[in-house]
Amino acid sequence: MKTKLSTIFIFLISSTIHAVNDRMINLRCESGAYNGQIKKWSYNNKNLIEIYPNGYKRVYKIKTIKKNNILAEEDAKSGMHYVKIHINYKEIKVSVRAPLVNYIDSNCSIQD
Repeated sequence: MKTKLSTIFIFLISSTIHAVNDRMINLRCESGAYNGQIKKWSYNNKNLIEIYPNGYKRVYKIKTIKKNNILAEEDAKSGMHYVKIHINYKEIKVSVRAPLVNYIDSNCSIQD
């Protein structure tokens, strides 16, 4: 049973990391910026979209997709915003570094 679950999780991670041909991968996370709220992320091999609880969207350009990490950035009027999605066999975390605030969205899950 444990081996079967490990195999399924490895499949999910590999399909998540290898977003190809503009297929969007959707994540649902507990917001590190808005305590107690849920935030959504969507990405493919070109863009990462951060969807705030109030509906505001910020679009980042994907810079690299390697093994367990996805790195993206946006050059906003307020300065550079950086995002790192880290995926391992236990959890998915989204780290955001912005000029005015840094936070981590945690307990992320892949949505259909």
